[in-house]
Amino acid sequence: MRRWIGLGLLGVALLAFGPSLSWGKEEMKFMRIGGASIGGTWLLYAGKMVQIVEKEFPGIRATALVSGGGQANCVQLQNKKMELGFTHTVTADIAYYAKPPATDRTPDIRHVMSLFPAMIHIIVSNKCPELKEFPDLYKKPYRMSVQSKTQYEYINQILELYNMSLEEFKKKGGKLSFLGIGNMANMMQDGNLDVGVIQDPYRSGGIMQVDQNPGIHFLPIKVDAFVAKYPAWIKTKIPKGTYNSVKEDYDGLAMLNSVVCHKDMPDEFVYKLLEAVTKNLDILNEVIPDGLKVKPQDMPVGFSIPIHPGAKKFYEDRGLMKK
Repeated sequence: MRRWIGLGLLGVALLAFGPSLSWGKEEMKFMRIGGASIGGTWLLYAGKMVQIVEKEFPGIRATALVSGGGQANCVQLQNKKMELGFTHTVTADIAYYAKPPATDRTPDIRHVMSLFPAMIHIIVSNKCPELKEFPDLYKKPYRMSVQSKTQYEYINQILELYNMSLEEFKKKGGKLSFLGIGNMANMMQDGNLDVGVIQDPYRSGGIMQVDQNPGIHFLPIKVDAFVAKYPAWIKTKIPKGTYNSVKEDYDGLAMLNSVVCHKDMPDEFVYKLLEAVTKNLDILNEVIPDGLKVKPQDMPVGFSIPIHPGAKKFYEDRGLMKK
């Protein structure tokens, strides 16, 4: 981890004092890759991208930046404060179109590649067996927690399909809090929380904790209707047995981890960058969970913002994307 922290701190210094990257006729010498906060997984992925870039482009000095996360990376890319940034496809959609909770649009960001899904888990404690469908949330003063204001928007979008809202949930006596995954898991185990909303890959540690005691079940979602309305999301499946409590396959929703860039990044460079990444996927996959390793066919899917022309050509040349 020290290596990535060092890279991130170097990135902050370069962001403040280093030369701006110029494209066009001048040779690219620096590449700043936005990750997340120290300890965040995107910073690890950004570090692996640094390895790939410096291996395949020896004239470029790449740096993994400590950043405020996906939304912040989109803003930094818009302002040309970095060259690549990690985000979620849904976060990019929110940033590009200035949907709530974003306030400023980032019209110059472009999709480069998708990675692997982060599912939105709406888990219900098995201490509430009567809570089986979303309309049941109005029947008692249940206690729900989400991780962020962005998730608050996601749940409201899901509830819209049932003519429901979190505002009405609260009016009917429901309690809503904002908690991290660890606190959610502890409170569900203690019987102080009924519903937790967790954005994470399968077999998240917090979910596994609640799965062991008191057990969990999922609320069924109108997945096809939701994806039709919000195309930045993808339909995904949790196979039975993934969690001990879940005895049947479950259809759910996920957003994809992704990489974006500025529209002015040269087409030829983006093309060559994707050649380098696909050639060295083993490096990137070293820090990606088992069962979710990235494959080339995963990269041009699940996004709603414009794709960079260099990326589009790369995927089309390999038959990975329809022309």
